[in-house]
Amino acid sequence: MWSKQFESLKFCVVGLVLGTWAFSGASSSQTPTKIVTPGAHLFIFSEVAMRCFPCLIVFSLVLVTLPVQAQISRADSAASYAYRGNDWLSKGELDLAIADYNLAIAFDPRSAAAFINRGRIWELKGDLDRALADYSRAIELNPQYDIAFYNRGTILLAKGEMKSAIADFTRTIEINPRHAAAYNNRGGVELERGNLEHARADFDQAIKLNPRMASAYMNRGVARLLQGQEAAAQQDFARGLKLKPELRPIIEQRIQAVKEWRKESGR
Repeated sequence: MWSKQFESLKFCVVGLVLGTWAFSGASSSQTPTKIVTPGAHLFIFSEVAMRCFPCLIVFSLVLVTLPVQAQISRADSAASYAYRGNDWLSKGELDLAIADYNLAIAFDPRSAAAFINRGRIWELKGDLDRALADYSRAIELNPQYDIAFYNRGTILLAKGEMKSAIADFTRTIEINPRHAAAYNNRGGVELERGNLEHARADFDQAIKLNPRMASAYMNRGVARLLQGQEAAAQQDFARGLKLKPELRPIIEQRIQAVKEWRKESGR
């Protein structure tokens, strides 16, 4: 493609030079036997110019469209690497997935989704600082990306930054009021901080939005147990176990922790 375009440009430039030379050279001729007709020279120049003009227009259009085509090509490449990264992630090939997400980000540095996906892999690999950085970058690129706030909130919770975690879960809910997991996690933080009423309200909303969220029943059961509502707590534990039997060891551990807390506090 380029060879043909430059060949056309070469023709235009050469034609214009020759036309200009013919006009200036003929007009400066002092040979008395040669009849000079000014109109003829103008005709030569205008003919060359008219032949070159369409070529110049085409070439200018090519120069304008090339950056657009390059941008589209980069976006397509970024999407291809991102899709392949998703495939590697689904297969558990975390290092290969990271390699592809790195390439996706290199081709499209403003892809919030690529940063979120790479952050998720860092989280799975236990590198919370890198995960936090990628989620934060995704939020910078797209402040309305609820999953970025939610994921960052889980990292902050794991790092013990409770206040910041609540802020991110709250922002998640503001963007997406039907995000049941955000309610459940925010309630979990409130439970850790001893704000039982706030925790209960969040667990209630999580269960309302997703009646099959076993962890929300478990968490609400713990809150009720701390409030002295034994029967209601046992009902929540039973519902949680029915939905997810593998929660039994965790529920038993939390019940034991509440008993020890009561014994130590004299309640």
